[in-house]
Amino acid sequence: MKFIHTSDWHLGQDFYNYDRVVEQKAFLSQLSEIAAKEKPDALLIAGDIYHSPTPQNVTVQMYNEGLLAIHKACPEMKIIIIAGNHDSASKLSADSPVWSELDVTVVSQVKKDSDADQYIIPVADKGFVVAAPYTYKSNYPPKEGVDKEDRRKEWFRWVLKETEM
Repeated sequence: MKFIHTSDWHLGQDFYNYDRVVEQKAFLSQLSEIAAKEKPDALLIAGDIYHSPTPQNVTVQMYNEGLLAIHKACPEMKIIIIAGNHDSASKLSADSPVWSELDVTVVSQVKKDSDADQYIIPVADKGFVVAAPYTYKSNYPPKEGVDKEDRRKEWFRWVLKETEM
């Protein structure tokens, strides 16, 4: 499998009152060009898409336009977006039904009553990605006999066990 792996875009970040929109748009454009040239099987965006859990509308628009351009540059590429600690799960998942039409998978949170399939994402019939969004230890689903501090380990054991099937 051929991947492009990115993280920590921090779209919408001002750096000591310096507006980074120009460089952030340039980054999205460069990523689009790289995807067009390299033709990877997947683009993995591993968290911190936004700098703030409540990004401004102009920042969300930049993200939407950038992601759409990336998809158009390599439409056969699977795009996987995983929420980080700066991202709002509800903000990222709000548009996920629309993105799924373009083969973009958004994994924004660990849900209490979910199937492992939500976290195991097939890529081009070549393999899969296990997508684990940022989650506080105490927010992993409770399981009988499992201490609150061990929920994360137990969740990863469960998902990884499901990949063996």
